[in-house]
Amino acid sequence: MDPEVKKILDSYMQERGAVPAYLEMLAELKPEILKGWVKVRGRILDEGVVPRKYKELVLMAMCFARLYPGGKAHMKAAMHYGATKEEVLEVLMLAIPGVGIPPFSTGVNALNALEGKDKGKVK
Repeated sequence: MDPEVKKILDSYMQERGAVPAYLEMLAELKPEILKGWVKVRGRILDEGVVPRKYKELVLMAMCFARLYPGGKAHMKAAMHYGATKEEVLEVLMLAIPGVGIPPFSTGVNALNALEGKDKGKVK
């Protein structure tokens, strides 16, 4: 495997605990596209006046608002960049007036799973 591609995949694993299937496929079949995507993504997430923690919290909220499971990866990344459990929960609560209980519940379930507290819970 191309060392640059391996570094990209390792970075996702460290930050998020998993590599999305679409990135694994790009790594295997279209590594140049993956490298380009990571450059664009990096410019959006790493540069600017908004700290990375908050960018990840916003992405997390957007994913959960759409009931997209990628929110869990952004939650983990937000915590990797310093977000507290309280900050994550407060951002998740914004879903209630905006899009209702299901996205909030999905986010809380993801937070419980990250903390290993999801066993035996009603989801």
